[in-house]
Formats: sequence, structure tokens, C-alpha cells
Amino acid sequence: MKKFLFISFAALMAIAGCSKDDVPGEDGTPGNTPDEEDFIASQFVISATSSSTKTTLDGTSILWETGDAITLFAEDGNPVKYNLTGGENTTTGTFTADTDELPAHTSGYAVYPATENSLTDDAVSVEIAATQTYSATGFPTAYPMAAKSADGRNYSFENLATVVNIPLQGEGITVKSIILETLEGEKIAGESVIRFGLRTPSLSASGSAVSSITLDCGTDGVTLGEVNTVFSFIVIPDVYSGFRITVKQASGPDIVRTSSEEIELNEGTVATLPDVQLKGWRISGEALGNTYAEFSGSTRFISLKGQTVSDGIFTVSDTDGNEYSCTSDITVNFANRLQSSSAGSVSLASGTYDLYIDTKHMCLFVMGEGKSPFVVQGEGNEWGSTGPLTETDMTLTEDGLFVAENVQFQNEAAFKITASRNGMSWVDLSSYYEIVATEWADITTGTAVSVKDKSENNEGSGFYHSASTGPFDIWFDPDNMLVWIMNQGQQPRM
Repeated sequence: MKKFLFISFAALMAIAGCSKDDVPGEDGTPGNTPDEEDFIASQFVISATSSSTKTTLDGTSILWETGDAITLFAEDGNPVKYNLTGGENTTTGTFTADTDELPAHTSGYAVYPATENSLTDDAVSVEIAATQTYSATGFPTAYPMAAKSADGRNYSFENLATVVNIPLQGEGITVKSIILETLEGEKIAGESVIRFGLRTPSLSASGSAVSSITLDCGTDGVTLGEVNTVFSFIVIPDVYSGFRITVKQASGPDIVRTSSEEIELNEGTVATLPDVQLKGWRISGEALGNTYAEFSGSTRFISLKGQTVSDGIFTVSDTDGNEYSCTSDITVNFANRLQSSSAGSVSLASGTYDLYIDTKHMCLFVMGEGKSPFVVQGEGNEWGSTGPLTETDMTLTEDGLFVAENVQFQNEAAFKITASRNGMSWVDLSSYYEIVATEWADITTGTAVSVKDKSENNEGSGFYHSASTGPFDIWFDPDNMLVWIMNQGQQPRM
């Protein structure tokens, strides 16, 4: 199939549906799928059409190309290969069987690209490539199509997959590859099946299908410019909970962006995702060997874990390139307020740290490796007792939520969420990071409780769970200010 792709990328989501009419017979009337007893006489030469009125992809021209081949199926389901012998660079091609010994009859089913798999129970196994190759003007891999014929001579193909376009921004970044991954493990590529039993052919995942696709951008990669560069993927149509996009650079760290909005991808359509900005928050400078490191995340809290720095200064900059410094010397394991600065330099003793930025309150957390800004703090009925309180670190997830796993209480499960460790306060910053309910809240397992920080509600207090002492997983959503206490291994539903 000619991999010419002429698509307008102006719309956020360009969806162009296929016609679902029956494939017409020789007299132009709708045809019917042949019964097992009613197979069609085999033909050495057939006509195959990729009709713009039936299979257009929002301005995309799908043209037959020299070397294209399709597969028809004999009465026993065995594949018969047909090669393009006329109609190159048009939507209607002439195909000729590559054997002189045709079976007596065919089923009237055809697939592109050609396959060596047999037809069984009106279905044939196919493969949607899990590794695809970037093309600036066409499809990144073979685009699957299928057709039914009522006469065995004329086949009008239906588009079965979805084209997903991802527009990337980030001038000067060279992209080596992109991984498109489903958030909930839905199957997006790999082993698939085309079924002919329905009114029109359909494509779905099967067997060992996979949840990610890697788009290879070649030896030199693709360098982004001042305007969007669009990267296209061929995917299995389905309803997806969202995508994680990992961009691997020619030089520099991986850049990860997540879209958690559910999206329905229909066969024979083009879906253009919202623009993805690759230049996020970063640190750079002599403490990093005059290179840079990128923070991950697109919610309120972003992170850069396991970052090693040497003695020297580094610069903190946002997505627009604005630089920041701290209002005072950095204190490890505490919040450090950021301020706009033309110099933008920050010094830190050499070591390996986990760094976090709260983009709402403009604070930089420089944490010892493995520590996060927030902890669950408490110790059963000894809550508020003198001496250090029990603390469990919370981990920042890719969805922007913090979770403390396997929290076991001694008696009644009383706790609070805070970034003020062991009761120490940070003067003006402490109120931002002590998370409280309006009043002491008895949390029901699996039910969200709305919370505030003490800068908004200085009268609030902590949480408790009277029914059990755990162990629990405790979740905190800083963007929507919600807290959950969950049974182990369970995630809250937003």
C-alpha cells in the first residue's frame, strides 16, 4: 500500500469514519457474505479498490504501490497470494494470482498486506507492528485493510486500524524514538485478528498483543523545529484509558508525558492528540557537567529522581526558559522557595538526590535519595505523643498522586499527611504542606475525603479509620486535594 499521507493536523481530534455499506456486487447492488456451501469461483485476475468514498481517512489518499500484494482464501481457508500488476499510484489496482494452480473456489474474503496465515471460522490472524518506522509523508508501517466480495472479481477494501498522530514541540530536541504506551495495559499492537463474520470486516487485539508501540526515528533521529512535528502510529482500534508518551533523545534524558483522558479510537479514522510540549522544567549547569536533566510529570508536583550533582551551581528553569534561584541556601529534605532570578543559580553539595518542584507554590524539594516531600505521620493511639512520630514516605506516581504503601497502625488508625518531618515546622512554608480535613475525619475505606492545607484552613486536623488498623495504602491527590485510605494494592477511582 502506498504510504502517502496527506493529513490536515489543524484539528485537535480529526475523526473521519468509514462507510459501513455492504461491498457491492457486479450489478452494483449490495452483496452478501458467501455461505460455506456457496463459495465463489476462483479468478486469476481481480480488481481491488481503496475507494475514497468508502475508506477515506480525513484527506488521506491510500494508493496502490508497486510490490503490493494481497491475500485471498480458498474454500479450505488456505491463503492465496495476489500481486499488483496494474493500477500503481491509483486507488484501483489489478492483482494477479502468483500460482498457476488455483483452488476451485474462494471465500470472497481478502486482506492487505498479504499474509501466509489461514482463514479459520471467518477470521485470520494478522500482526500490527509493535516497532514502527517514522515517516514524514506516510504511514509508519503497513496499514491493514480487508474486503468482502460477492462475485470474486471485485474487492472494495475497508480501513481497519486507527492512525494516532502526536504533535511534538521542543525546538532543538532530536528525537531518536517514541514509545506510545497505554495506561491500563490495553492492547494496542502485536498479534491481532481480522473477523469477516460481521457486516464489515473488523480488527481487534488477540493472543499475545502488546500494550506499547515504539516508533523508530532512524539513525539521525528527527530534530524538532519552531512548529509542531507530527509523529504517526498505526494502532488497533479500541477504547483506551489514556496514553504515556516516552520520548528518547539523541542526547539528554528520556522525556515522559502522560494523558489520562479516556479516548475511543475507531477503525478507519485519524486521531490527533493534543500538542505535547517536550521542554519542561529542568536543571542544568556545571554541577551536571554543563548538561541538563529534565523533570518528569505534568501535574502540580514534578520530579527528577536519582540525580547526581557535583560541587558547583545549577540553574532551575521552567517550560518557557525562565530561570529561578532559591531565596536562601538549600536545605536538604525540606522545601526551598523559588524566586525569579536573572542569575538563576543554585548551589548544592555533591551527592545523589531526588528533586521535586511544587509548581503551585513554587518550592523546590531537595530530598535524600528515596525520600519524597510527603509522609504519612502517626502512630495509633499514641498520636500526638512526645518524641518522634512514625513516618512512612509517600511515593509520587506517574499520575501525579502520592501513595504510602503497606501502612500498619498499632491501634486506631490515626494519621496526618505532612511534609514537616518529625514535627519540625518551616515557618511560612509549613502551612502549605500540612494536609488537613475540616475536622477530624473518619475515612471510609475507598472513599475520598476533601482536604485543604493549613494555609487555607488553620483549624483543620488529621484523619482516622476506626474499623481497622491495616495494613493500608494511603493516597493523596495534591491537584484535587483528596485523600483516600485503600486496602492494599487497590487504587482510588477518580
